[in-house]
Amino acid sequence: MDQTVKKYLETVDGEVRTVLGDGEGGIVIHSQTDLTDFIEHTKAQYNANPGKTGWSDQPFDPKNKIASLPLAIINDLNQKGIMRGYFIVDHNAMKKWLNDPENAVFRTRGGQV
Repeated sequence: MDQTVKKYLETVDGEVRTVLGDGEGGIVIHSQTDLTDFIEHTKAQYNANPGKTGWSDQPFDPKNKIASLPLAIINDLNQKGIMRGYFIVDHNAMKKWLNDPENAVFRTRGGQV
């Protein structure tokens, strides 16, 4: 496959996958995720509960939700060793990641973790 040739594969959960040639007879699968709608939804959740108060005593109460993470971000956190699958394995690193201003778009409520 020529390097300039692109072939569209699929779109799954906002992730667009394309195939292109690597110039040496092989291929490269490129994934790009559009998080625009996801981030807008997360902002709406944040704006509905921006404060530091209103926590529930029940661990799985929706009021205790602090972030929404798309699959592309979960995969990145898996590669960094912060998560394994959908489970947090490095809680301190996860807190640091969630409190980082660059990741604020994924927060669904205010305050510090």
